[in-house]
Amino acid sequence: MWFEIPIPADYETQKVIIRQLRTWIQDLESQRLIEGFAFNHYFGGGSQDTLRVRFDCTKENLRQVKKELSSKLEELNISCSLNENPWESPEHILKAYEFGSRCAFLLFELIESGRFSEDYVSDFLPPTPRSELPLSFQFHFNHGVMNSLGVPKRPNELIIHHFALGESIGQLFGLNLASAFRG
Repeated sequence: MWFEIPIPADYETQKVIIRQLRTWIQDLESQRLIEGFAFNHYFGGGSQDTLRVRFDCTKENLRQVKKELSSKLEELNISCSLNENPWESPEHILKAYEFGSRCAFLLFELIESGRFSEDYVSDFLPPTPRSELPLSFQFHFNHGVMNSLGVPKRPNELIIHHFALGESIGQLFGLNLASAFRG
């Protein structure tokens, strides 16, 4: 069963936390305390800013995971109460987030080893002369993952980008375009 543990933190702190937790989370999996993991950054809402760490594990193992997580956060001088919520979605959505998080962990490993530049994941707004590098990397990363998985560029990848743009515009203006797109 998937459980989500929200950790209140601003965006910059969220990035530090998840990178510091990477090897610990991977160790949890190698110890078979968890079967899977995922995380998401939520920010821009002030008091609602949270890093949401998710684990696929038993309720019994969750107790141990929360205890260790609390210790890890204390080491980072972050104190908060850890409450878990069931993380429920259709299986394919849970797996998609898990895959995305695994890709992020792989990228962190490649950055830490010096194989990839930290600049690849830097912000590219506002536009600066250095903006082209992260914009280009992030754009081509998205295409590279889909292409490597065998997702056809036409029509699938194009429809995915179109749908994502519609979702973003809808969020900007408070509209639910997703339901209109799905029919």
